[in-house]
Amino acid sequence: MAKERSSLKKLYEEMKKRIETTAKLGQISEDKRKEHKGFHEWDLVSNRHDHQAIVQIRVSSRISNGSIILNVDCDMYSNNSESVRDALCFLMDEEKGHEIAYVQYPQKFNNLTKNDIYGTSFRVIQKMRDDGRDVREERRAETIIARENSGRKVIVIGGASVEQC
Repeated sequence: MAKERSSLKKLYEEMKKRIETTAKLGQISEDKRKEHKGFHEWDLVSNRHDHQAIVQIRVSSRISNGSIILNVDCDMYSNNSESVRDALCFLMDEEKGHEIAYVQYPQKFNNLTKNDIYGTSFRVIQKMRDDGRDVREERRAETIIARENSGRKVIVIGGASVEQC
């Protein structure tokens, strides 16, 4: 752990030095420009507001070699402790799991007026009824949609959890 931390600290210090050097020069060195295609958008008059961000993401082999990735947005949270289990029920289903590529819980904004700009008042009409779900559970779930995406199903779940898979 200490070795990994020192390695990350070294990478951070190198990145910090490159950023400071670039800021002083007012341009990106030609060798760095060739390294990343994102730098092609930058020119001498570029600033931090008129180009796409270039981000380095560190992914461990434990994650990248896995078959399932959990992605939680930085400003999101789940008020349902069963939501991960519910998503896994779809992905790991023995009969249909191989057809499902993606499970998403859409964002729902709370305490907004009827004229909210986020479209929260929009309620999706389509519903999918799973085996094992009763009518009472179906009413509790606000939105369950299955749609095709590149030949594999995309499941979007909103509202209450699916109690049985």
